Amino acid sequence: MENRKKVRGLKRKIRKFIRELDEITKDFPEGFADNVELHLPSKGSDWINSPNTPFNVQRDCVQALISRTKHLIDRKPKTRQDLRVILMIDFHYWYSTKIEFFSVKDNYVGFTPYTEDEFTRSIALEEDHNLAEKWNLFIPEGLEIKRIKEEIKDSKIVDDDIFGGEIWFIGEMR
Repeated sequence: MENRKKVRGLKRKIRKFIRELDEITKDFPEGFADNVELHLPSKGSDWINSPNTPFNVQRDCVQALISRTKHLIDRKPKTRQDLRVILMIDFHYWYSTKIEFFSVKDNYVGFTPYTEDEFTRSIALEEDHNLAEKWNLFIPEGLEIKRIKEEIKDSKIVDDDIFGGEIWFIGEMR
């Protein structure tokens, strides 16, 4: 039977999460070559992912991440228009959720998160599933949404178990 005890100190955790998220996204990061990642603050993955955390709290945290991603895009320096800012939400492994900054090259054709190798496969999912509608989220103008299903095969496990889940990308895709 699943334990449905309340998450203790939830209001305090939410306030701390929002405060720390605002702090780490206050300014656009500078002085990096190609890639930077901002991960969830306040051990957010520990309590946001809990089955005992109410859905509305999870939704509010995702909305805060979307808003801060848009804030960073708006704060991008004119001299760094080669950078893209994308929020990656991994609903299966919340600790992987992050805001990513990456530099695009001259031959950039758009964001394509689809990969395949001997251990990982990313499958594009249909666009009929609307995260904003399902979660009642506001997606600011100019942000695009893509979703994939990631399948990971652990090379240390002998059997054919596959791990993974849905990953959503929200941000500058072009």
